[in-house]
Amino acid sequence: NQTFFTSTTATFTGSDRMRRGLLMATVVSTIAPAEVLARLEEVATAQKEVLLQPAAKATIEQFGATTTSYRLTFWMADPLSIREVSSELKLALWSHFNPEDISLG
Repeated sequence: NQTFFTSTTATFTGSDRMRRGLLMATVVSTIAPAEVLARLEEVATAQKEVLLQPAAKATIEQFGATTTSYRLTFWMADPLSIREVSSELKLALWSHFNPEDISLG
């Protein structure tokens, strides 16, 4: 416990106005999960509104019979732009994958 109280930490809350965004994607299982994770993070990082720190992070949520579900978490400086940024990310992902291979939520 002493380490917790005496160590320096970084927080992304408090006075910061940053907002965390979340995007769910379902992709056909024929595309390797590592490739999908990399693509999701690459597309998020390419968006000018998405902050580089903390970095966008894609994770696997669930494996299905024919699809795999993923979660993309990203941060932005303007909390009021969540809808626009999410929409731009969805459009970018739609064009980065074949439309038949991805479902975005």
